[in-house]
Amino acid sequence: MFQNSGRNPTGRRRAIRPPILAALTAIVVAVAVTTGTTVAAGAKASPKLTSLTLEDVPFYANAPLALAQKVGIFAHYGLKVTLETAANVNVILADLHSGLSQLGFATTPLVLNADEAGQGVKCVSPMGPANIVNPAFPQNAVMVAKNSDISSLKQLQGSTVGLNQLAGSNELYLQVGVQKAGGDFSQVKLATVPFADQSAALASGLIKAAFEVPPFIQQGEAAGQTKLLANLDSVTAPDTTECYVATNGYIASHASVINRFAQAEDQAILYAKAHPAAMKAEISPVSGLSQSSALALVPPKIVMTDSLAPATMVDYESLMVTAKALNGSPIPAKQFTYIAPGTPMKKLLFGKGGKFTGGTSKGKSKK
Repeated sequence: MFQNSGRNPTGRRRAIRPPILAALTAIVVAVAVTTGTTVAAGAKASPKLTSLTLEDVPFYANAPLALAQKVGIFAHYGLKVTLETAANVNVILADLHSGLSQLGFATTPLVLNADEAGQGVKCVSPMGPANIVNPAFPQNAVMVAKNSDISSLKQLQGSTVGLNQLAGSNELYLQVGVQKAGGDFSQVKLATVPFADQSAALASGLIKAAFEVPPFIQQGEAAGQTKLLANLDSVTAPDTTECYVATNGYIASHASVINRFAQAEDQAILYAKAHPAAMKAEISPVSGLSQSSALALVPPKIVMTDSLAPATMVDYESLMVTAKALNGSPIPAKQFTYIAPGTPMKKLLFGKGGKFTGGTSKGKSKK
């Protein structure tokens, strides 16, 4: 998963914004993470739009949503979405329950364990990119320091491994990887270390290995780190590994808003699939990387899916049960997924520039 949790350290709210002038594109990319207002091309600002705060851990899967907001698809559904950066998914889930945000990004293990713990959250929409592994563009890797004597995941027993967040997808992948290598994961020590600090922690000896993601994998290799094993998410491909979530309480009291969001995001994914170049142009703003760096770290072709696919989440849950990574007993798919009426859609209703081509404004619901 392509994350950059070190972005926007001030915690200031940021909004998806379109480019202003070609000559100022670089400046826009640099400041978009902390400034600006949400503007939907082709749609006038309206007090009738329902404002939603969506917390994310920035990475390229947010690009379809950013593009759809930019061209007016969300405005067509009566919504204005503002992205706000969070350090990790545990913070996002806490903010959902406190009411600081209405929607958020989450990984499958955390959604499942949150429901097991009685927190009551559901996946309400996919993000777009499918979990398709491309060896040329590893989205995660276990890294060890230069000249380390560790050469296999089995040798991590007794050692400390740095993870950006505990109990999420990366810990599950590490757990399955160690078990497949013949190791005892219970003997592996885990420490929470932000991605941006993992290289320094490796160099100082505070940790013996780190679970890293782009661009930190590439930065680590440049510093002499060794890639022990990459693409551990292959154990769950192509299952649903992340989604946008809301609390059960918010879904129950704001069903119209959630349904419209799910429909708009569905169209966002279809639109991104039909306009890959425009979608890729949004990767830099949502990831916090330069355009050249962002494009160098993602596959040339991003496979898209607009299905929340509860069946694959059940498969994911089965993997967690096998790996003993689930807090409690398996739960029904309907408990951790909410499928909005009419989704997934079969047809893209918007043409180039976000112009509605569906023939009617049927999809534009009122508050």
